[in-house]
Formats: sequence, C-alpha cells, structure tokens
Amino acid sequence: MTTIILTIIGILLAAAAALMVIFYGGDAFNGGSIGAQANTYQNAGTNVISAVQLAKADAFAYSGLTGVKSLVTPGTGIDSYLKELPTLPNGTTPALTTDGVYTVLVGGDQADKVCLRINKNLRFADPAAVVQSATIKMGCDTTSKLFFANA
Repeated sequence: MTTIILTIIGILLAAAAALMVIFYGGDAFNGGSIGAQANTYQNAGTNVISAVQLAKADAFAYSGLTGVKSLVTPGTGIDSYLKELPTLPNGTTPALTTDGVYTVLVGGDQADKVCLRINKNLRFADPAAVVQSATIKMGCDTTSKLFFANA
C-alpha cells in the first residue's frame, strides 16, 4: 500500500514538474530563439559590410576607384571577399544593392520581436522607432520589418 501511495505521489510530482517546464520554460525557449535569429541577421550584415569595405579599400588602393556600384555588381570586386550572400532564418532572401546597402525582410511569425531585439542589441535609444536611413550603419526598420546594413 505504501508503495502505491509513493508511486502516485511520484507521478503527480513528475507531472507538476513537466507543467512547470512547459509554462515557464516556453518563454525562455522563445526568447532564445528570437535572440538567435537577431544575432544571425546582425552577423550577416556585418559580414557583408566587411566584404564591401575590403573590396572598396583594395579597389581604391590599386586603381583609385571610389564608387561602390562596380564593386557590388556580380562578377566584380566583392565576389573575391564574399562568394554568396549569407543564409538567413525563415527562408528570407537578402539583397545587396549597387550602392552598398544590404537589406533583408525579417520573416516569420515573430518578425516584430526579432526586429525589436536587433535594435536593442544595437543599443538604439528607442528601439521601436528605428527607420532605415543612410546615416545609420545597421538596424531594423520597425515599420516595414526590413533589416538593413549600410556599407
């Protein structure tokens, strides 16, 4: 009889522990997922900016070329520094414009949270009010959910 009672108590304790993990651990898991996605976007932007800047520096040093347009056109300078654009979460497709701006639409059902986390990581005074601009090096436009990095 004692064994049956102890077994029932053990099952109830295990069920309670499982419920606690589901309810309290779920938020931590989602927060970690959002943070990981934000870091992926930021790392991709940093890689592209670095590749464009290296291509610009080499082109300027060797030929006096100052424009970015010829460096980011496929088959020219940047290809030796960045073979392909980085792979991003949720199947999003990045773009590198001819003026050296790397953009990608933040995808997924948590795009708002990912965009906000990117801006918090970049330490904007008001992370919810970031708008794409040529004067901002990197960020996420909170209205359009567009991640951008200016080379």
